[in-house]
Amino acid sequence: MESVRDQLSTLTSMAIGGLITGLLFDLYRLARGLIRPRRLLTDIGDLLFWLVVTPILFVILVNDNFGQVRVYVFLGWAIGFLLYRALFSSSIIYLVLAVTRLCSRIVDGLSRLFTLLQRALVKPFYRAGRRARRHKRRSKETVAVRRTGAAKIVARRPKSRIRFVVSRWFLSLRRMFKGFF
Repeated sequence: MESVRDQLSTLTSMAIGGLITGLLFDLYRLARGLIRPRRLLTDIGDLLFWLVVTPILFVILVNDNFGQVRVYVFLGWAIGFLLYRALFSSSIIYLVLAVTRLCSRIVDGLSRLFTLLQRALVKPFYRAGRRARRHKRRSKETVAVRRTGAAKIVARRPKSRIRFVVSRWFLSLRRMFKGFF
């Protein structure tokens, strides 16, 4: 026969198990709300939820009263679960959603920063490469000759502003980062 102290200890431990179950249930509910699975995946998710919760409750029960299942075990679990739902559930959901939004904004900001840096670093090389290709094309063109009356006038190519050729390495940077912007 168990003493009242042991029973109260088990009741308290199972109430803590109920709190843990409530927390895990809210996290599962939030994940399911984000994913929006169909019926089969919902059933599989419910099964996985209970496969995670059951060993936790089992360990709590075995550590506290050697695995004896009594009415007060279920009562303690229900008290903990209902206490969590009444007091902590809405706050935890709000907190998790706020942290999720914050992380999303941070990732979005880092993504935008990375894109801006990428454009700032690669765009000048892209423009220089485009100018170099244009300069190369113009140098290969034959000199156009126009005839006006008796004199021959040779059309001169305009002088290019770029006097250097961008190396292949810089042009490969443009190809490498082409999908990012």
